[in-house]
Amino acid sequence: MIDDIDAITPCPTGPPTSNPQATNVSALRSEVIDGIQEIMDEIKSVDEQVQAYADIFIHPGDYILVYQPSRTVQKFLARAALKRKFTVFLVVDPSSAGDSEGHYASLHKSMASNGSSVITVLNAGLMAYMSRVDKVILGARAITAQGDVVVDSGAAAIARAARERRRTVIVLGGVYKLSPESNLLSESQVEWGDPSKYVDFADGSMVSHVKVKSAISEFLPADQVDTYITNLGAHAQDNLHTIIADHYKEEDIEFDLYGRRR
Repeated sequence: MIDDIDAITPCPTGPPTSNPQATNVSALRSEVIDGIQEIMDEIKSVDEQVQAYADIFIHPGDYILVYQPSRTVQKFLARAALKRKFTVFLVVDPSSAGDSEGHYASLHKSMASNGSSVITVLNAGLMAYMSRVDKVILGARAITAQGDVVVDSGAAAIARAARERRRTVIVLGGVYKLSPESNLLSESQVEWGDPSKYVDFADGSMVSHVKVKSAISEFLPADQVDTYITNLGAHAQDNLHTIIADHYKEEDIEFDLYGRRR
């Protein structure tokens, strides 16, 4: 009887061995979620941090020209209007002029309530106002390591006009819009949209013989920009590399989807 009991293999009493692979996946998942949450928190706070520098760059009596201002640009202007009076030339595309009042209603309201004014200008006639302008403020879609900027279509022409008049051009954008990429081609950054707001198919035979392209974004060279303002402050072109180095690991900067190292 004792022999039979000794022959029985005892059942394990300790906890089952954990799966190392499952543990690694769980840890990676947690790290990715934390990283995404950090980026989301940074994006939410960017506008508030950028507008903190409005009082430094906008002075009483200034004439500021903006083009289809982003939320960041609008908040920048509204912040400055709390302490000083100035005038904003709001340049809009003629095709969207009818919607501009509603789209920028909050900007008009915040400026007017503090004694500043907003004058809507069609981009076709902006050169008539450029001689009065002190500064041009543009919102960035992206900023490269070399200081080139992807902007809304039409903004590059305004920056060139400001350069001809020796006016200051300021670009606003959070640090998350800075890209380590420095070899972008201007043509590759153009986003094309629906051309029907300029030429309708009701125009008949002309449409079948004409190719119409409507750009949504375009490329603004670094030599057209004087100052970049991010949530970390104001920067010159030469300082952008330092910011990128602080926010990207070297292996991320050298990363290439096709397996080539730059």
